[in-house]
Amino acid sequence: MPEHDRSAFSKAVFALGHADASLSFLKLLPQEAQEQVSAIVALQLLETLWKQYRVDRGIGYGRTLLGVDNGYEQRVFTALVAELAEWQPLRAAIGQIRAHSPALSIDERAPFDAIIDDQRDLLLDVREQFGRLPADIDPTGQASLLIDRCQKLDLLDDFGICWALNLGSAFGLNMLGRAKASAPFPSLFRREMLRFDRTKAWRERALDLALTQSAHAVSASVFRAYHFKSAFEIRFPDLRSSSRLLTAFIYLAGMGELTPSLLSRLVGCSEPGARKMLRKLEYGGLALSHRPSPAFQSIESYRLGSARAPWLSGNTRPAGIIAAD
Repeated sequence: MPEHDRSAFSKAVFALGHADASLSFLKLLPQEAQEQVSAIVALQLLETLWKQYRVDRGIGYGRTLLGVDNGYEQRVFTALVAELAEWQPLRAAIGQIRAHSPALSIDERAPFDAIIDDQRDLLLDVREQFGRLPADIDPTGQASLLIDRCQKLDLLDDFGICWALNLGSAFGLNMLGRAKASAPFPSLFRREMLRFDRTKAWRERALDLALTQSAHAVSASVFRAYHFKSAFEIRFPDLRSSSRLLTAFIYLAGMGELTPSLLSRLVGCSEPGARKMLRKLEYGGLALSHRPSPAFQSIESYRLGSARAPWLSGNTRPAGIIAAD
C-alpha cells in the first residue's frame, strides 16, 4: 500500500477507535446525565443526517430540520429515518421532530405518499446489498464494494442514490462491530464517488477521508454534548424542580438554533415564556441572538482549568457576550 494510502487508512482507523471510545463514554455517565447528553447527541446527529440529505437530494431550503419552509421534505426524511433508526435516543428525537413538523396540506398528501413509496423501494434495494457484504474486510473496503454494486442503480434515479447510500450506511454499515441499536455514522458517501471514471485508488482515498470525517463527527457530537451540559450546570446550579430551562437548553444545544415560537411548541409553553427562557440562556452565555432575527443560536462554552487554580479557570464565549451574574 502506498505511503499516502497507509496514512489515510490509519487516520480512518484511529477516528473509528476514537468514536468507539466516545460512545462508550456515554455509558459511564450516571443514568440521568446519560439520557440528557444522549438526547443532545441524537438531535445533533439527526441534523447532520438532514444536512447531507439536503445535499444529496438537491434541496435548497430547510436549513434547519424544523424550519417552517421545509415541512414536506422534512416529513419524507423523518419517515425514512424512523424506519431505519434503532438507537432509542434517536428514535425519541425523530418522534419529537415529527410531532412538531408542519402539517401536510391536502394537495401535498398524495405526492407525499408516492415519494415515500418510491424512496422506500430504492432504500430497500440499496440496503439489500448490506447483508451481502463480506464481514472480513475493513469498513473502507465494504463501502467501496457497496459502490461497485450500486453504481448502475445510480443511473436509474433522477437524484441518484447517494442519499440512499448515506441513510442506509448510517444505520446499516456496522462500523464498530456493535449491535444495530447504536448511534449512526453520517455522510459516508459523496456523489462523485459513484462516477465510473474514478479509479479504485481515488475512491478508496475519498472513502477513507469521508469515514474519518464521519467518525470525528460522532466523537465531536458526544463531547460537545457533554460540555454543553456541564456548562449549563455551571451557569444554572440551583434550578427549581419545575423549571423547563434544561429541556429548552437540550433542544437548543441539539438543534443549534431555535426561535421562541418553535421552542414554545417543543416544551409546551407560551411564546413569551419561551423567549424568556432563551433570553436567560443568552444572559448565561449559552445562546446568542442576532436581532432582528427571532432565532437564537447555541454557543459552545467550556470550563477551563481547575477550581483549585482560579487564575487558570474561565469560560469561553464570543467577544461581546457578558454573562449576567
